[in-house]
Formats: sequence, C-alpha cells, structure tokens
Amino acid sequence: MRYRPLGKAGMAVSALTLRLKGDICRGDPDAWVGVVHGAMEQGVNSFEVSRPTPALIEGLGAAAQAVERRLFFVSLRLASEQGPDAIFAEAERMLAGTGLGFLDLVVADADHDLHNDAVWMLEDLRATGKTKRIGVAGQTDKVDQHLNGTFDVLLAPFNILSGWRERLRVRNAVERSMSVIGDNYFPDDARTLAEPQPVKRRWFSKPAYPLAGLGAYNFLHTTHAWNPEEICLGFALTEPALASVAIDFDGMKHLEALAAVTERDLPAAVAAQIEMARFSAERASGTERRRSA
Repeated sequence: MRYRPLGKAGMAVSALTLRLKGDICRGDPDAWVGVVHGAMEQGVNSFEVSRPTPALIEGLGAAAQAVERRLFFVSLRLASEQGPDAIFAEAERMLAGTGLGFLDLVVADADHDLHNDAVWMLEDLRATGKTKRIGVAGQTDKVDQHLNGTFDVLLAPFNILSGWRERLRVRNAVERSMSVIGDNYFPDDARTLAEPQPVKRRWFSKPAYPLAGLGAYNFLHTTHAWNPEEICLGFALTEPALASVAIDFDGMKHLEALAAVTERDLPAAVAAQIEMARFSAERASGTERRRSA
C-alpha cells in the first residue's frame, strides 16, 4: 500500500480510504474488528465512518487498540440533514464509544445548503480538539462556496468521466491549501461503458479500420490483466492532488484486489485513451447542445 501526505501536518494516509457503513456487519462488533484488521493487513490506515451503529463504534474502538493512535486515521461522515445539535451528538457518541480521544476528520455534505450554525459547530469541534480537521463533501456548485479557507478537506468525485468542472474544483481546493480525498472513482456510467458492446458487421462490409473505436471506452474491457474497476481506480490514483481515494467494503477479496492496484502502474496507453475518450464525449455532448439550440 502506498501512502500520501494529508495536508502540511505530516499525517500520512493510505492511498485507499475504506468506508465503514453501519449496515454492513449488522450488530456484530467482532465482525467489525475483523473488517478493520483485515484492511490494516492490506496497508489501509484510513477509515471513513458513516451511519455508525453501536456495533460499528464498539468494533472500531477495539480494532484501533492494535495500533498507535497517530497511525490510525478516522473520519466521520455526516448526513446532509444533520443540524448543529446532531453534529455535536454524533461526534460525542463516536468519541465516547471508540475511546479514540479525537477524530481526525469530520465531513459534512455540502451539496445541500449547509447552514451557518452547522459550520460553526464544526469549527467548534476543531477548536476544542474533538477533531483535527473539518471538511465538506459534494459534487454540485454549492460545494464551491465552501472552498474559502474555513475547511481543511474536500471530499469530491474524481474519475475517468470527470470534466473540467470537477478538475477545476479539485485545483481550487488545493490552491486554498485543502487536502482532497477522491470519491466515486467507479461511477455508474463507467460501469455501463465497461460492458462489452458487440460489433455488428454485415456480410458485405469491409474489415474494421485498425483505429476504429479510438476515443471510445473499449479499453475498459480489453486491457490485459486489468478489469474496468481496477482501471478506474488506477486512474484516480494517478491524480497527485488526491491524498486518498474512498472505496466501499465489498468483501475481503474485493478489498485485496483494490489494495493491489495501489502497487501497480496503470499501462501508459490507458491514460491517453481515457483522455481521448473523455474529449470525444465532451465534444459530442457539445455538438448535441448546439443542434438542439
């Protein structure tokens, strides 16, 4: 597993951040201990907790005792509708139940209006040492208004379909000394593009031109020794602005496969194919808009 600095504080986080959602292991704290320890064996030291259940909190706290606190990065992801009182209560519940002492990051969803009182509560959590950092998450223009020096971290989508808006948002965050964690590295549209499309040829047609399909996403299922999800993750990991990329837990074998991607170099030709395909899609989209105007 490769590690990257998170901001200027000297904290190094794993290239992958594992999401721990309360509904994965139901009510079994020991199962959560197994998940966290299994991830650490793969080199993961960064965990994002959302919708924490008592079992998740207990299991995370037990698993954290196996490592030094400074080497264990835990972030709390808040639901979009949570107000200041709920934010404080959620953070207090996490701290009391896990015994971590502090949270490394508390992230609020900013795709919806983030009320000033919620921002003040997040700042208070940071000022009192209950969290080291505060962050915002989202993919809409509403997130941009929070790239103003108040927050330390941006959690934003970055993938093979990301256009200039997404890339500009990441760049603006970095310019304001914010750390960036990548989200949605394998979007649903990419899953559809990854499905092999049969080539239909009539009996009288000529052989396909050698460069036919250039600028399309065929490489997602034709690149030797790489599957579509691994390509998408590998691409996100090539972005130097990302301190880490968030992934969901879908079993240990899946986690092991994704952890192995961090040690591999994306084939040189694939990066160029991704850019050509994205450019072709944007150009086609622009053409359609002009036609409909």
